[in-house]
Parts: sequence; C-alpha cells; structure tokens
Amino acid sequence: MYKIMGILALSICFSSTARAEVTELDVLKATPATKYELGMFQLQLMAQAFNHKYSGERVNGTKFDIKDLNVIESNDSFGLIFSYEGRSKYMTVENCIYIHDEKTKKTFSPALIVEKLWPSLSNKQHEQLMKNVSLSTQLVDEDNASFTQTCGS
Repeated sequence: MYKIMGILALSICFSSTARAEVTELDVLKATPATKYELGMFQLQLMAQAFNHKYSGERVNGTKFDIKDLNVIESNDSFGLIFSYEGRSKYMTVENCIYIHDEKTKKTFSPALIVEKLWPSLSNKQHEQLMKNVSLSTQLVDEDNASFTQTCGS
C-alpha cells in the first residue's frame, strides 16, 4: 500500500514539474504578436538590410553618402529617418529638401511602407495608416556628427 502511495506521489511530482515547463512554453506559443508588432519588426529588418547594403554609397546627383536608415516610433506615428553624410558646406535647407523630395520620398513613400507591412488591410485602412507615417531626412556633417540638418515630416 505504501509503495502504491509512494509511486503515486512521485508520479504527481514529476508530472507537475514537466507540466510547469510545458505550460510556460504553451503560454509563450499562445501569446500572439499584434499585426502592428509584426509590421514594425519587418520595418526594423528592412532598415537593417538597407543599411547593410547601401551604407556609404554616394547618392546620385548630390554631395552626400548614405549614412543609415533608422525606424522611429511614437504614440501616434511611426516611420523612417534617412541619414546622409557630407561636408558641412553642403548642409543647407535647400539640399535637405531636395534630397528629401527627390531621394527619400521616392525610395520609400508612406503608401509603399503601409502596403508592404500590412498587405491584408483594406485600401481605406491603408489610407488612414498613411497619415501616421513619418519620413524624415537628416544631413549629417562628416567631421562632426552632432551638426545636423533635418527636414521632412
């Protein structure tokens, strides 16, 4: 009788220990990521891939090289900051606006970002989300990274 109770007690202990580990794993597997989180994860990956491939390349028609691409996020918006590096004498508002309009916005439009990140949404939902996308251009002095010129939304 004591053997049966001992075996029963051991089986309960082992099964509850194994069950606790499986339960934690089950909890992790059962916790879904939101569509927003998945989209932002894709945007981060895209920014890293862009930086890996294009960082240091000259931007055609300008005196600037691509420095990097960063994802920005706030309570009511998300987007990208394109940083370009060059000499301080070329860091004018006019050059910033030109690069923003002719390079940044033509590379990544709010419509393209929203459609690629969340293709399953309706056109109306895409249009609403596009209002929350921010694209900025930042010119950075090649000799003094704290000297910048920023433009865009």
